[in-house]
Amino acid sequence: MLNHEYFQELAALASIGQLSGSEVKALEAHLEKCASCGSVHTDFAGIVQAELPVVGDRRHRASRLRTLFGSDRGYRQRFIERARAEGIRFSPELDAKPVRPMVPFFVLVPARMALVVSASVLIGIGIWMYQSNMRSRIVVSFESNLQHEAARLAVSNKDLQSQAAKMVKSEGLKANQIRRLEKELAASREQLLALQDQIERAKEHQVVLEAQLVSTNAQAAEFKSRSQENARLEGELKNELDRVRTSQSASEETLAAQQARIRELSEELAAQTTLFERERELLAAGKEIRDLMGARNLHIIDVFDVDGTGRSAKAFGRVFYTEGKSLIFYAFDLNSRRHSQVDHAFQAWGYRDPAAQSARSLGIFYTDDKTQNRWVLKFDDPEVLAEIDAVFVTVEPPGGSPKPTGQKLLYAYLNGQPNHP
Repeated sequence: MLNHEYFQELAALASIGQLSGSEVKALEAHLEKCASCGSVHTDFAGIVQAELPVVGDRRHRASRLRTLFGSDRGYRQRFIERARAEGIRFSPELDAKPVRPMVPFFVLVPARMALVVSASVLIGIGIWMYQSNMRSRIVVSFESNLQHEAARLAVSNKDLQSQAAKMVKSEGLKANQIRRLEKELAASREQLLALQDQIERAKEHQVVLEAQLVSTNAQAAEFKSRSQENARLEGELKNELDRVRTSQSASEETLAAQQARIRELSEELAAQTTLFERERELLAAGKEIRDLMGARNLHIIDVFDVDGTGRSAKAFGRVFYTEGKSLIFYAFDLNSRRHSQVDHAFQAWGYRDPAAQSARSLGIFYTDDKTQNRWVLKFDDPEVLAEIDAVFVTVEPPGGSPKPTGQKLLYAYLNGQPNHP
């Protein structure tokens, strides 16, 4: 589909000589096929020839174009009105019948160039406005900058028009000033294109950022969900750990109690086993013990050691006491303690409670069975036995001592009820 508006713009630029060689060829090829665009081009050419006479080869080109396309005064009038609405001022002679003004050549050149600059500015702004209106979406962050730049360009163009008018009035516009103005106009166009290119890149970057924002929001939502799940699992694990610790504490207490009970039962079993073994050994010791088992008023007394805390330890011996007749004292493991038989003697004493200071010696223990580490003391003085009701053992120097001086090891009370037969 042919873009008539595009070729109409080329026709306007062609009327002021602002087309390249390729654009001129394209325009001429289109004008041969399109009558409406040819009419528009004729109007542009008529305006330029009426107000901006050309010289040299440009005059020949305008004459050739005017001969080729003819003239349409109605379209010319509409174009002038539209240009005036855009802010371009024309000379009063424009309303009169177009005739070739008879003015010097050096005056026409500056006026033509000033109007060329003004028309170029107007066309450049029109092209920019057209392209800007075709863009429906512009990045918000660059919109205000673009508007400001467009306003600046409009002010700059007005300044250029004012300068051109002053140059026309002064009839002294110089060629270098014209080139400078043309360069400024070209720079303005390049700046406009650069701004438009920045807008396009900003739009693309905005799309990328929006996609990244969507991805980031999705990741944040996922992390939040995972965090909540981890918090829930952490709470459950903490509760389970508390339950395990409570159960473990109860189990440890139960285990400690059971172990204490096991030790207690083991000690009782060991004590009972020891008593049984010793009683068996004593019964097998000899005829004397077997004869005593049938005697009247017999006391069989288990002898207990006393530890450093005052508590009774396991049994270490047994006393067979027949009232007013005899006393046989068996002891075990005496030299397994801190004393040996070589350096000390184990001596038995009898006394009547509470006069312990009047204790009388009953004799020194001797080894009865080295294999069993059994010691024995025998005493059969009825007078002494009648005066005592308790016995104990001390560690004394070798050969004994007239009075107890060493540490007490074993103790037995004799004045109880007979328990055999």
